[in-house]
Amino acid sequence: MDNTKALYEIIESSRAFMNQMNTLVDQIHKEKGVNSCTRGVMLILKSEGFQTIPQLARKTQRSRQYLQKTISNMQSKGLISLTSNPDHKTSSLIELTERGTHVLTGILDIEAALINTVDIPLDSEQLKCLSSSLKQLTLAFQNK
Repeated sequence: MDNTKALYEIIESSRAFMNQMNTLVDQIHKEKGVNSCTRGVMLILKSEGFQTIPQLARKTQRSRQYLQKTISNMQSKGLISLTSNPDHKTSSLIELTERGTHVLTGILDIEAALINTVDIPLDSEQLKCLSSSLKQLTLAFQNK
């Protein structure tokens, strides 16, 4: 059975959903000076700890140059700190500061409140299945 058409529909639906969510994140967090890329970096740093710009670039699928601008902006706002990297002299280790953690908590609280106002036409089990399926598809294409 050819899954190409169904897969393209998933890709386009995922792209539209991601674009919509990125726009929404940019709108609701504008006053905090946080955009979707900054939010993504903060989540990675919170869950995985110290990262270098090349690591963050891979994980966010952004260029190192773009990430450097984002990191500089985050550092100027006190959201992150840079420390020397014992494994690499030119690539600092980046971590979320206490202020960054506080800002991220506020961001996630705002998002949770917004999510709770949306009438989502899927139940909890359907959402878990969808999440699992998208993770499997991501892994399938990860090294292509």
